[in-house]
Amino acid sequence: EKSSEREPAEEMATNGETNSVEKPPQAIDPKEVKGDSDHSTPDEEHLSKLNTKRLCERWLDSLFMVLYEDLRVYTIWRTQMAQYRAQQMQYKKSAEEWEILGALAERLQHFDEAVEAYRACLSLRFSPKSLAGVLRVFQKTKNTRDTVAAVIRLVTWQYRWYSEFSPELLHTIRTLIEDEGAVKVRSIIQATSLPQTVLDLTHHYAALCATFRSSGTDG
Repeated sequence: EKSSEREPAEEMATNGETNSVEKPPQAIDPKEVKGDSDHSTPDEEHLSKLNTKRLCERWLDSLFMVLYEDLRVYTIWRTQMAQYRAQQMQYKKSAEEWEILGALAERLQHFDEAVEAYRACLSLRFSPKSLAGVLRVFQKTKNTRDTVAAVIRLVTWQYRWYSEFSPELLHTIRTLIEDEGAVKVRSIIQATSLPQTVLDLTHHYAALCATFRSSGTDG
């Protein structure tokens, strides 16, 4: 009987080895696990930051390359102009090249040089893009009379090509009226020596501002 009692006990001991609370042969110290996790987490974070930084670098690199190219072309242009002027020679470019140089100078916020290039383009042929560039520069420098003169020419050009309304020109007129007042703007428009039909086209934009009661239309 005793032997029979021992047999089940031995079987339980044999079969219960997998459920034993004894330390398994490949057990890992919790301190080691904690140490590994402490080392792996910063590595993963560093890798994630590195990947993100690389993406930003591509984006920033492209911007810096564009800026560098603009500065390089601008520097060459101004250096050549200075050399030609020192030798009292005329610096010649095509209308398209002057237009590109004007846009370049405007991007770099060299507004005087931008106007110079745009006007050089306009002296060769009429260009609505160059005239719009001149208009933007005049707006930024608060040159009211030259702004109005540019607006009148652009309004005439728009009408010539069957476009009687321009949101950009309306915004320009509205800004002028807000800054200077409707009476002054109308007086500047009327003081030009252009035909009355041309002036009426520009007055139409001022009338739209008055219809919608924009700021400055009362005075």
